[in-house]
Amino acid sequence: MNYYTTVIKNLIDLFLDKKFAVVEEEIRAVLEETESDQAPRKDVGFIKHICYTLLGLVAFEEENIDQASKYLIESIHVPESPVLKTFGASMLLAYKLSRIGDNKNVELFLVECKKAAAWWYIPLLFKLSKWISSLKKGQKPQFEKNIYLHFAIDKNLLERLENYAPL
Repeated sequence: MNYYTTVIKNLIDLFLDKKFAVVEEEIRAVLEETESDQAPRKDVGFIKHICYTLLGLVAFEEENIDQASKYLIESIHVPESPVLKTFGASMLLAYKLSRIGDNKNVELFLVECKKAAAWWYIPLLFKLSKWISSLKKGQKPQFEKNIYLHFAIDKNLLERLENYAPL
């Protein structure tokens, strides 16, 4: 595993173990590190996206939906990223928020994703349009496996995520 994969796996494990205070503390350290000159520069945008998504999930679990929605939007306002360019954004937090009816913020997130998609892998554009359209119709988007994107680092983690956010 590379540096960021290890960091992300540890953060997800802590989150799924409901160690929210530790997750927040670790994420703050990771975000601070991304700003230092010593940080691995390869994909800062990706790690920031995952950190803000996890902070949003912590807020969601703590029933602070306004804060979760703010982190959802912040998760897409990150530097350009090779990983995000190839695969797009994680939809885990958007999925959770859409399931409780926060369609306005999920739609805003997807619109922001569409703007960022100018530097993303093209097939995701079709899905983004489809998901936005379903929200406008008052439906819940079917994010499919995009829910687990970037978080399912190994089989054990995928199984735990599927229990946390079943399709």
